[in-house]
Amino acid sequence: MITKRWRLLVVVLLLVALVGIGWLGYRELATPQVVSLQCESGDGGRPQFVVSAHRVNGIQSFMFWSDTKAEPLWAFRIGPTRVSPEDLPRFRYGELPQVPDPQLRRTTQVFPRKGAPRAIAPGEKFYVWVLYQYDQAFPPVPCGGWGYFLFEMRPDGSATPLDPAGPIEMPKSVEEVSAMMW
Repeated sequence: MITKRWRLLVVVLLLVALVGIGWLGYRELATPQVVSLQCESGDGGRPQFVVSAHRVNGIQSFMFWSDTKAEPLWAFRIGPTRVSPEDLPRFRYGELPQVPDPQLRRTTQVFPRKGAPRAIAPGEKFYVWVLYQYDQAFPPVPCGGWGYFLFEMRPDGSATPLDPAGPIEMPKSVEEVSAMMW
């Protein structure tokens, strides 16, 4: 026979469990979406990039531009549907990444229109702009986001991440390419 004391204990334990589960769920939903980009050494000014993400549903495009020379370097988009960050773990500068299910998504080079992009020179600083899609928690709606990453090319073909100080100013020629990324 269950006493009132046991019923009260069960109710309290259920409430604690529900509050705990709710808090963990809220904490997960309240954490911001994050895209990370690491660089590994490559050959001939063509570094390899490692992509990771948290709370991001899909990557839509990448654009590289030289901060040193104020010019676009390379840009590509993925569409018509985006690609999951898990399906795009790494890619090499200048080589369009392979994506699963080419019927639903393709990589398309936007800049330069034809041919390979120029190599990034040692000592050159360059930005990588990543466009992505994530779901907002409250109210639950799909949203677009972006991240900027600044690197300096090293002689070994890798790039050192730098902290972009202050506002990022996109050169006019780069803005023109960014208009083609949507």
